[in-house]
Amino acid sequence: MISGSAIALTGLALPACTPSKKAATVSAEQVSLRVSHLGSPNPMPQFRAHPLSSAKLRTPAANLTPAETEEVKGKTDWSVLSVFPYQVQDDYDRSQSPGHLDVIAYENGRLRALIAPKIGGRLLSLVDLSTGRELLFRNPVFQPANLAALNAWFSGGIEWNGLIPGHSPFTCSPIFAGVVETDRGPILRLYEFDRIREGSWQVDLFLPEGDDRLFVHGRIVNPNAEERPFYWWTNTAVAFVPGLRVLAPAQYSMDHDANFDASGRPIHLPFPNMEGFSRDASYPGSWPHSRSLFFRKPGADRLWLMALKTDGKGLMQTATSEILRVISRSPSDVS
Repeated sequence: MISGSAIALTGLALPACTPSKKAATVSAEQVSLRVSHLGSPNPMPQFRAHPLSSAKLRTPAANLTPAETEEVKGKTDWSVLSVFPYQVQDDYDRSQSPGHLDVIAYENGRLRALIAPKIGGRLLSLVDLSTGRELLFRNPVFQPANLAALNAWFSGGIEWNGLIPGHSPFTCSPIFAGVVETDRGPILRLYEFDRIREGSWQVDLFLPEGDDRLFVHGRIVNPNAEERPFYWWTNTAVAFVPGLRVLAPAQYSMDHDANFDASGRPIHLPFPNMEGFSRDASYPGSWPHSRSLFFRKPGADRLWLMALKTDGKGLMQTATSEILRVISRSPSDVS
């Protein structure tokens, strides 16, 4: 079993106010928006290689540091060559007709979250009720496009991605959702079983009474007798506005694509003073083209990432240092 330490999402620079003591509630709702057609999965099996398998690093460099060893493991240990037995989701259009999505509303008087269990458990919206401010990028349409492991993907909100690299096979598919009652209030649990890695994943969302933070706890269970590699990442979307700044306690960064040199050593890029940038690269508006970076700070006591507007307000995501921690690898020890 792999268990994730807590991740917290919170709004920043909020005006002083008296927190509501309303206990968290969970309810089923529908939200109206423009929706493009997403049909049934393709009945023809997909045997071609997984898109990320072509980037596999065959021979890492010698004498790597512990941090570099960690960075190359995903390229050397990964062996997923196909999305089979999943069926590809490639039957969609761009009609964007009036429609609706079934969601779960989870709120506590300070924050209101909307989760869509029929499309991967996507956290579509997170609103600060004291100001009415949306903390995420809430997409006004549902428009699939070819980006996820099974093709169909849509932007916005917070997505839970695993157990293979890339955007989850469940991105546009139903997952399980349930409520766990506790003496501190209800926990909303999202979970599924991955058919490729043959392990289950679980995400627990918790809004304490009167708190302006959403706590998230991830968990992966390996029921197999042998150790297996699992991959996990949480993707949070915020709206781009002029002057937006992205901050993290990074010592360096790594490019999403060109991240290893010819010798098999990870390429570390300085941040925020990056070559080819006219100004501080922590301002996305200064980037000459689209680019995806991973921030790195090996040994950090706490990980955090924030997106701030020019008024100093925005969203912060923070986590304890070890998001993934091995608890047990024996099926007999899994509770």
